[in-house]
Amino acid sequence: MTAFKALLAWRPKPDTNAAALSASLAEAQAALATALSRAATLEGQRGDVLLDATPTEAEAHEARLGDAAAEAARLSAVVAALPARIAAAEMREREAALDTLAAGTEALAAEGAALLPGIVHALAAVAALMRRHDDLAAKVLAASTELRAGGREPVALPMRLAWPDAGNTTATMFGFDLLDHGARTVFRPAPGFDPGRTLANWVAAKIG
Repeated sequence: MTAFKALLAWRPKPDTNAAALSASLAEAQAALATALSRAATLEGQRGDVLLDATPTEAEAHEARLGDAAAEAARLSAVVAALPARIAAAEMREREAALDTLAAGTEALAAEGAALLPGIVHALAAVAALMRRHDDLAAKVLAASTELRAGGREPVALPMRLAWPDAGNTTATMFGFDLLDHGARTVFRPAPGFDPGRTLANWVAAKIG
């Protein structure tokens, strides 16, 4: 096998990943160190061989020295070229990862968008129930005012019937506090959102 055919083993495929290229770089660096050491040893022996060896032995030594130097030069070129290949592979892998992230994020956004019609419908139904409750509560409050004026006990507001804790010391709010109270929800929205529009505050306003 010629030296150039042996060098084919160091040629990466176009789609070789960065990790494999980095491993090749480490191997090439180790092989370069070996080739440089061999060339240095042969160079150190060169003078004595030229003075003492037979012409055939001297020619063989010169050939080995030339091969070692050429091998070191080739490996040095490979070591110099591989970092750029590694950087390009890392860029390809980063772009592929971003493509995957973008596709996954678009799918999440589409899934969220598909929920919105149902959310709007549900909120409309909740708003209708809240308006109905408020109308009833207003009537109870007006009637209780008249009852109190007549010396009678007022009737408890609807929310107080459902939540009789007059001291407001009960932790639960019909399960509202058991739900996720993270930011940007109707229970605890982002700063700047009208706090009067949260369900928790609506409940607090209706217990009287």
